[in-house]
Amino acid sequence: MAGSADGVEADLDVLFAMVAALRALADDPRRNADPGRVYTLAVEWGTMMAGRFPRLHYYFERGALTDDQRRRYGDLLAQLDAVTDLVDRFGLSRPVIR
Repeated sequence: MAGSADGVEADLDVLFAMVAALRALADDPRRNADPGRVYTLAVEWGTMMAGRFPRLHYYFERGALTDDQRRRYGDLLAQLDAVTDLVDRFGLSRPVIR
């Protein structure tokens, strides 16, 4: 994609998928009572918040995203804000914007 940093689409896709996975876990009492499932999500979530999210924000701050990617990034921030209570409920790391 011209004008876009490599991997941005994949970062966005994975981060949106993580938000969806968190919501799905929270909505299923049988799954969210399973410590193994919660642990697996926590590890994956932490990896995304420590790696892909800061990388994506870095490119956002430097203007390296296309208009559509900037829009999707804004949507991602809104979705992350909307799941703050779930992040706290499961003891997940919060996304940090520096």
